[in-house]
Amino acid sequence: MDVWQQPDFVVNNGQLWVGIVLQVLSLVTMIVLSVWKPWGRRKQM
Repeated sequence: MDVWQQPDFVVNNGQLWVGIVLQVLSLVTMIVLSVWKPWGRRKQM
């Protein structure tokens, strides 16, 4: 279990979590914008 203390693993693990958080925030933003639509409804053609 010495792997958890190696600097390469700690940096890689941190970058992985940053990526996960950014992806989740992007997904939530897309869902909110697609439901709320602050610019209004689209015009019917």
